[in-house]
Amino acid sequence: MKETNGKRTIGSGYKGTCSKSVSTDPHEYFFYLRLMDKIHVNSKLHTERKTEALLTKISDYKHASVFLDMKSRRHKASEKWFNNIPEYQAWLSKSESALLWIHGKPGAGKSFATTCIIDSLFQQTHSTKFAIAYFFVHFGESDSIKLSTILASLIKQQLSILSTFPPVIERMLERLYATPGSLPSTESLFELLSLTLEISDVAYIIIDGLDECLEQDRRQLLSYLLARFSDQGRILKIVLSSRSEVDISRTLARTEFSQVSLSTLKDRPDIESYIEDQIQERRRNDLLTIKQESLAGEIKKALLDGADGMSVLTISTLV
Repeated sequence: MKETNGKRTIGSGYKGTCSKSVSTDPHEYFFYLRLMDKIHVNSKLHTERKTEALLTKISDYKHASVFLDMKSRRHKASEKWFNNIPEYQAWLSKSESALLWIHGKPGAGKSFATTCIIDSLFQQTHSTKFAIAYFFVHFGESDSIKLSTILASLIKQQLSILSTFPPVIERMLERLYATPGSLPSTESLFELLSLTLEISDVAYIIIDGLDECLEQDRRQLLSYLLARFSDQGRILKIVLSSRSEVDISRTLARTEFSQVSLSTLKDRPDIESYIEDQIQERRRNDLLTIKQESLAGEIKKALLDGADGMSVLTISTLV
């Protein structure tokens, strides 16, 4: 701001948007400043509403519901147990793209493992340099097994960390969702997801229950992720969980990846801790009477043997 011939000149330094001469009269001057502030606030509100409207058009699927449910039901030992698995720690600490495949039989705790990972990532990353997107596929939820639903949700989550969209993405969104009720093609969604993955320095994608997608859809999704994984332009950290399906195993064999087999892990302190807590709780509430402590140990061992690698949620039906 400078003064010339009794006038103050507001240059481009103010809010970066205006250049105008106003009177040196203090009332007129401060009125002008308040007007500029109001214009700036209104412009910001308009941008935020436009951003929110576009996000709503992309996806209305409630992707967080399963995560929050799993998080509320997991045992406190589950997170500590999984976070100490060497393969997961190696994936987490890599400063380059990395892929981790968690597999096991039904009830082995795959969804609990991915829940632990998602929760841990959200606790560690608090910057727009890191984008976290996840999805739980469940065959009983018809929308969740659709490839278009998965892609749209991942896109929305990647973009939700931004207050404004890059022009190229905004233009594409306006084009794809110009007609109310129309849905973009799978190819367009893949293209849009590729653009969103370029925004952050590190992008995390976690997909649980990949085996519950239709085989053709999971083949497309896997091929896309592996292609992006090989792109050296950005760091992409991927976690996939599924049963040990042959087609998934063969597809992943094309690239470098780490894996954790929950069905074959011998040491499961999460299960042991859960059983111990449940036995003690039932004894406190007079739901279980044990006169000899040695019998408590035998009950615990029998339940551990019966668990056979199942998750704490699954064995809750045994205790």
